Amino acid sequence: AALLAANRFTKHISLPHTHRGNLWKGLIQAWHNKNLRVVLSLVFLLNVFFAWMIIYTPLYLQTRFNFDFETLGLIFSIMIVPYLLLEYPLGRIADKWLGEKELLIGGFTILAITVGIIPVINNRSWVMWAGLLFATRVGAAIVESMSATYFYKKTEAQEADVIALFRDMRPLAYLLAPLAASLVISKLSLGAIFPILGAIMLVGAFLSSRLKDTR
Repeated sequence: AALLAANRFTKHISLPHTHRGNLWKGLIQAWHNKNLRVVLSLVFLLNVFFAWMIIYTPLYLQTRFNFDFETLGLIFSIMIVPYLLLEYPLGRIADKWLGEKELLIGGFTILAITVGIIPVINNRSWVMWAGLLFATRVGAAIVESMSATYFYKKTEAQEADVIALFRDMRPLAYLLAPLAASLVISKLSLGAIFPILGAIMLVGAFLSSRLKDTR
């Protein structure tokens, strides 16, 4: 039904000429602009977080605490609520009181703390785990919204090459992050990926401090 509706209402729309974006040109442009380099790095690190957490958190909770799929579904449903609640208020806060830079530092710090402590928690309460993972997504929602806001404040619509590079950070992270995690797990353990990921998020907080604020 959705396909038929889309076809009906879009078949008479003529597409304008579009520029797909050139990866290498985008890299060159970003290389010559420190703020773009940093914000692209932040987007990459955030997507490393997503890749590791999406794949390995349910595995960790299943193997260590034997949570069933119904419990995991409930935990993860609560976990994603910050994306619904925070992104609009965060934009208002960034415009009126704090800049994106300060919020990015705070978001990455929240991520570093909440992810880094995962292996030391032995409590099997699903409520506690829902709360902890909720807190990780508070940090992620802050970083996701503020990195996108900062990036688009620093680029123009005509800069398709840099915009394409920005969008390529997600698939690049999803390609490289599981390879790195597999190496960590083979050398250490499944639980070891969380403090390592926390340290990576601290790198994000440090890089955020190097941005020139837009306010």
